[in-house]
Amino acid sequence: MWPAVPDGAPGHPRPPSVRLPIPAGHELDVGLRPDANLAVSADGERICLVTRRRPGTARQVTVADRRTGKELAAATLESAVAEVSFLPDGETAASRAGSTVSFFGGSAPVADWPVGPAQRVLFLPDGEHVLVAHASGSIEVHTWPDRALVGFLSGPEFLITLTVSPAGDRVVALGERGRVQTTVWDSAVLRLLHRPLAEAAPRAPALVRAMSAQAAGDRWELQLRALAALLEHRPQPGRRE
Repeated sequence: MWPAVPDGAPGHPRPPSVRLPIPAGHELDVGLRPDANLAVSADGERICLVTRRRPGTARQVTVADRRTGKELAAATLESAVAEVSFLPDGETAASRAGSTVSFFGGSAPVADWPVGPAQRVLFLPDGEHVLVAHASGSIEVHTWPDRALVGFLSGPEFLITLTVSPAGDRVVALGERGRVQTTVWDSAVLRLLHRPLAEAAPRAPALVRAMSAQAAGDRWELQLRALAALLEHRPQPGRRE
């Protein structure tokens, strides 16, 4: 592995490659989604990867220093791992196997987190939110680290994945129902979900005006969808989308 620098770029000699810290006798467990079983922390200092000795054996999730390859934390899981990622602290790793998210390394939460049949669990860079996306397009918004459900976003049906921009100011959902569809939200909407509806609604027009200054063309429609998510998709007692 090495940073993406063009070959022969002036003043940017290619640095030495970094060897993936695969345990002896193991191989990468890439499965159908190679990107799901390898993660790099936001600061680029740590790597998390999933390996196994052979098909059908238990998986090992390893967190290692990117520069030295030294193992920092490890856990063994019997189930197939759907995805691995880092929390915003850059030290704590999260792995999802089946419907449960487990944490290890860093300041890991004590208990596992049951999230149901999720398609993607995304910890946002602000350290205050985590999104749980389902194939139906329903995206749960939770506060972090208390994991409290504060609202929903409505993404495209047959949702494939969910990601966040490097700056953390946009959340993007990708789905496919006959054709590829994307939905984009300004992350400011997530902060308004914390407020009671009576307080959030009067603030929404100001938010929309701020969004419109940044949007152009058909992006305006996407911002209106974000407003609709704010006003219409909130948790209600006894209901779970």
